[in-house]
Amino acid sequence: MNHTSRKRDSIWTLIALSIALPVTLYAIWQSTFWIGQPFPGFFVMSNRVVSSVSGYSWPPNRPEMVHSRVLAANGVPISSNTQLYEYVRARPPGSPVTYTLRRNNREFKKKIAIRAFSITDYIQTCGILLLFGVLSFTLAAVVGFLQPHTTQARVYLFSGLVASLYPITGTLLYLPGSPLGPVYMVAESLFPATWIHLALVFPVSRQLSRAGRVTLVVAYALSATLAAFWIRGFYSEPPDFRALYIHHAYLALAICFFPASMIFAYWEDREPMARPRVKATLIGLVISTIPPLIVFLQNTSPTGQTPLQFGLVLSPIFYASVAYSIGNYDLFNIDRLVRRSFVYGALTVTVLGGYAGLLWLATNFAPGYQTRLSVAFVILVALGLEPLRRGVQRIVDRAYYRDELDYRSTIRDLSERLVTLLDLTEVVDHVTEVLAQAMRLESASIAIAGPGDSEATIWTRSGDGTLNNRITPSPVTHLARAIADTSERAIDLQHPRHQGQPSIHDMVPPALRDIDARLVLSLLSGAEPVGVLALGAKRSGKAFSSEDVDLLQTLANQIAIAIQNARSYTALQELTQKLDDKVSQRTEELSTSNDKLQGAYDELKNTQAQLVQSEKLASLGELVAGVAHELNNPASFVHGAIANLEDYMHRLTRVLDEYEQAAKDTPNLGPLFEEIKDKMRLDFVLKEMPRLVQISSVGTDRIKQIVDDLRLFARADRGERTIVGVADGLDNTISLLGHRLQAGVIEIEKTYANCEEVLANPGQLNQVWMNLLTNAIDALQSTPNPRIAVIVTRGADETLRVEIRDNGCGIDTDTMPRVFEPFFTTKPIGKGTGLGLSIAYGAVKSQGGTIHIESDPATGTRITVSLPLAATSETRSRLSAGP
Repeated sequence: MNHTSRKRDSIWTLIALSIALPVTLYAIWQSTFWIGQPFPGFFVMSNRVVSSVSGYSWPPNRPEMVHSRVLAANGVPISSNTQLYEYVRARPPGSPVTYTLRRNNREFKKKIAIRAFSITDYIQTCGILLLFGVLSFTLAAVVGFLQPHTTQARVYLFSGLVASLYPITGTLLYLPGSPLGPVYMVAESLFPATWIHLALVFPVSRQLSRAGRVTLVVAYALSATLAAFWIRGFYSEPPDFRALYIHHAYLALAICFFPASMIFAYWEDREPMARPRVKATLIGLVISTIPPLIVFLQNTSPTGQTPLQFGLVLSPIFYASVAYSIGNYDLFNIDRLVRRSFVYGALTVTVLGGYAGLLWLATNFAPGYQTRLSVAFVILVALGLEPLRRGVQRIVDRAYYRDELDYRSTIRDLSERLVTLLDLTEVVDHVTEVLAQAMRLESASIAIAGPGDSEATIWTRSGDGTLNNRITPSPVTHLARAIADTSERAIDLQHPRHQGQPSIHDMVPPALRDIDARLVLSLLSGAEPVGVLALGAKRSGKAFSSEDVDLLQTLANQIAIAIQNARSYTALQELTQKLDDKVSQRTEELSTSNDKLQGAYDELKNTQAQLVQSEKLASLGELVAGVAHELNNPASFVHGAIANLEDYMHRLTRVLDEYEQAAKDTPNLGPLFEEIKDKMRLDFVLKEMPRLVQISSVGTDRIKQIVDDLRLFARADRGERTIVGVADGLDNTISLLGHRLQAGVIEIEKTYANCEEVLANPGQLNQVWMNLLTNAIDALQSTPNPRIAVIVTRGADETLRVEIRDNGCGIDTDTMPRVFEPFFTTKPIGKGTGLGLSIAYGAVKSQGGTIHIESDPATGTRITVSLPLAATSETRSRLSAGP
């Protein structure tokens, strides 16, 4: 782990330290309030309730006093613990005070003499609480700084923080007017949940299963609930301590949960270091958990005989053993400087402690001999300092380097597990990790020969736990064979008897010399060397024993076999992968061929359908051309006759007007003329004749328009083609249809990406845009948020593509084949002639283009018109100049 990562992980320890340190200093400063002060002979909390923390010999009749509420002192009503302490301090120690108390709705009186709070009282109350809190957090902080990246260390840090705040703030709970009461109650409630949390991640660094996560959530939820009820009950009237009793039972259950979890981890044996960690922690666990378990079970009711704080006396032993195990058994051996500092620190404490004990004995039992005894002690220390130092060193080494961790059993278990590992990287990772941790090595490396022994790959597990690998051009099979040819099969490069073998030293790759490898063993699979195992020095400074070498030789054989198995498995995997790749390749090729064949078949079907449609339309066009030709003559005749009829009607009307005027001027003819007008209904005829002529004219205009449309569809009138700008025609058509677009609240989106000119008949092209846009508007009549998109792009085949899209009702699959048929329409009668798309089809075809429709009733319709681009510059110039 790099320095930056370690620094980032250590931030949690710094945060915990910033919380615990001010609270601890404040509690130490405030708790000295008691020393030398008269006090009632019991602690009273802010709600006037007698605390379960007390001296071993006070208060008298403790089961009856604990959690009773003080109502009065010598008949004086008491409203707070501050008032009670002031009342007591105003009287000399030894003065009897009669207290009126209440518990469980029962009032009773107790006469208790005022006591002076001594150093002994402080040590057995506040001293125990502060010592437990300080030691718990100190161990947690050390682990947090040394192992900041591990989950175990983080959980242990949090548990240590809660375990320290719980007793430290407890010393403030009995002071007058203390503000940290709720902090104490929250920390006390969280304490059992942190034990359960630590038990779920220690001694095995496991990923929490679903059951484990549920257990953790339930544990913290129960602690939070207890904290809420505990705070509420503390400040209620009267105080309610049921949540506190439940908490003590919960804490006892959590204490039992921890050894159960360790027993399960020992039985499960998931990691090589699990069982050694359990063994290293077991004694401390038994010693430190049985007393608090008994004390907390006693205090599940207010009748417990033992003061609560005495259950914490031995608990630091457990925290120390867990810290030692989480720290990979090496907390006090980070380097030689730290180790020596601890040894000399322990030596200093031993000397000072002995000297203090000697002075205490001299003061109490031989008052006149203090000076002589001091001189004798100095001489004794001067003579025995070195033996004493060696003794302390042996105690430290025995505590932190002895075989109690059973690393030999761990390595034997590793040897058995190697046969199950089939991945080379996993073999190397597992072996180097177990060796480095179990034997507490500066480094552990495995060098494996590459193909042809031209190079080697060296994996190195360094002291901080990181695994690195690099390729070196130095072969290692020669070194492995040279070591195997010796009688030992293991070479200690620092041993004097091997210093005279320069050939072996010369074979050691520089990469192994760089990491200061000490013990090198050959890895042989049968008679074939596969690499070497290189171990750094022990961090204890001790040499490798013959027993270590024998054990490592056995392990080396297993490592070589595991490496060969992993290589064979890798080769088999590669062969299988190649076969799978070939099968996948052949399958993909077949699938591609099938897709191409299916695409060709679909294209053939589409081409066939288009051919049939073209043939149908061509035949229909010939038929329509003949019909249009036959209808054109009589239609033109009728249209011209109606025009003449209208002229004649005007002339007849003028004659009748003259006759009427003449009849009015001749008296005898006037009545006769009026009689004839009435009889022939001449006024009605003259009034209706213009309307009938107009209707006939409109009808003949419609017949002529239909005939013209039919002729356009049949390409009877191709017209002259010129160079046309498509964008202008589209914009003009959209402008002409503006009133319909506004009436339907239709949004128009125009995207003219590349509007090159085309060679076409402008009139026919505009008729195409008019018909297509009109159909799109009709399809949007009942569509919410109607929208038409007009997109102009250049096609890949030298064509200009015009797409008209709408989000209207679309065209169903049954209707699609008939959309270009003349007179076929899905619109209501009188709304359309069925010639719009037919005319568009014929017009586009006559310009050498294509028209294609895609439609889905759910999303709308897209019509794509492709028109050939204008001719070359020479042709364009010729067309522009005219014939």
